[in-house]
Amino acid sequence: MKHRRRRAFGVLSLLGVLLGTLPASAASSQGPAAPPAVRLSFPVVEPSEGEAIEGTLQGRYKVTWRFAAEADAELAAGADGTFYDKSEPGGLAILPTGDRMRRSAHPPAQPRGLAALPSGVTAAANGLAGHTNGEPWSYSLGEGRVLQLDTLQSDDSGRVYFHDTSGDYYSVDRRGQVSLQLSVGDSGASLRCAATPAGDVGCSHPGIGLFGLRGSVPSPRILIDGVERFPSVAPFVTEGTTYLPFRDLAEAMRTSVAWMEDTGEVVVDGGSRTLRFAPGAAHASLNGERIPMEPAGIVRENVVYVPVRFFAEAFGAMVVWEGKTRVVQIVTNGS
Repeated sequence: MKHRRRRAFGVLSLLGVLLGTLPASAASSQGPAAPPAVRLSFPVVEPSEGEAIEGTLQGRYKVTWRFAAEADAELAAGADGTFYDKSEPGGLAILPTGDRMRRSAHPPAQPRGLAALPSGVTAAANGLAGHTNGEPWSYSLGEGRVLQLDTLQSDDSGRVYFHDTSGDYYSVDRRGQVSLQLSVGDSGASLRCAATPAGDVGCSHPGIGLFGLRGSVPSPRILIDGVERFPSVAPFVTEGTTYLPFRDLAEAMRTSVAWMEDTGEVVVDGGSRTLRFAPGAAHASLNGERIPMEPAGIVRENVVYVPVRFFAEAFGAMVVWEGKTRVVQIVTNGS
């Protein structure tokens, strides 16, 4: 049986030092400019004067938690979104928020290797290749770097995760753009990371312990009946209201949609409930009854967005906003 986990010493500090940009990809469609690198300083698990492990993190991610661990601990990512020490049959599990829980057994791990790649993506020692909307893209590692094929993973949005032979950890999106690169000092080969279906990352390192990374983009995450949804365009929050692309939300809640060209209204049929509204209008009609729609639906760049709470509750769903994790939980009657 493992010894009790030692307490972490010190606090992880993030220093905003600009260290350059991400490696260039040969993708056919270029994404937004990569954010500058952030320098990481990890106090070591067994501290001595002046000791720290330095690293760099590039991409729109932040370190969200850290714990001490046995030197041989290695995190696996469960299919249910938790992390756990793969050397233990049960016990401690860690949520992407850093909250810990006890369990008697662990769920199946996320697949690794070539079989874990999304459809249409291929991998070789020098990088990745694929197609997005019929357009080819490729991503090549820098000279002298080799992709570790047995570390390949993918998430529900089609991003691919892997280590190279120096131990650096990467995420490449569906356009061939690098969205994450993590390097940990001279001992980087000891770094081991895993990704959940939602794209959260958990890592282990003998000198650092266990720590987690989470995307720091401002868009909230949407879960419907416990399953994370990835809209075609990003949701957003303004003046305390979360807006989601209307068609994505309607389809996820299993309603049918019709456009009434003569009135400019959208008709949403949910079986026992029918909602009619026009983008920008202050009122809507639910089963023929006029009700206030405040705030109103809006149009941005030819996409109709609706306030999540209004739309979901109109069809009898319960909505919970988790401010700490910026997650919108929608529970429908059909769950």
